[in-house]
Amino acid sequence: MERKMRRFKQLLSEQATKEILCNATNGVLSLVDSDGEPYGVPISYVYDGNK
Repeated sequence: MERKMRRFKQLLSEQATKEILCNATNGVLSLVDSDGEPYGVPISYVYDGNK
């Protein structure tokens, strides 16, 4: 199921998104559980091109 971004004014361009991924090493993955409750998972990641 695809959902539209609620705060569309905060939507970043693809280029801006790639810059953030290239310059950072960690972040928070925000999700919604099956009951509709939001939660976040801290992650460390590596961005290598399109992977």
